[in-house]
Parts: sequence; C-alpha cells; structure tokens
Amino acid sequence: MGLDETSLEHNSYKLMTPFFGGLSLFYSLTKLNSKQKISNKHQKYKKKYEKNQTGIILLAFCLLPSHLLQKGLFL
Repeated sequence: MGLDETSLEHNSYKLMTPFFGGLSLFYSLTKLNSKQKISNKHQKYKKKYEKNQTGIILLAFCLLPSHLLQKGLFL
C-alpha cells in the first residue's frame, strides 16, 4: 500500500486550503478597511478641493487671457 504522487499532492492542497482561505479573508478585510480609510480621506480632501476650485478657476480665467494677449494668440 504505497502512496502515489497524486494523493500526496491532494493531501498537501487539503492541508494548505485553510491557511490560504484565512490569508485571503484577512487580506480582503484589511483591503476593505484601507478602502474605507481612503474614502474618508477622499471626502475630506474633496471638500477642501471644492472650496479652492472656484478660486483656481477664476484665477485661471483672469490670467490666461492676459498671457495669451502678451503672446499675441488671443485676438
């Protein structure tokens, strides 16, 4: 009654399955937690960006035509 290679491979997969299952569960939970942290940071920076965005747009509309007039491109 000898062991062949296929039964050895099958037994090693059966032993490693809980380990990889736990590892993938841990990875997915940490990934979800990091996504939540990133989402919270994104919301915070999005609010700051929305406040600054109108100032940046107004500044761009004020400076761009004068720059183009100096270059002679805006006629």
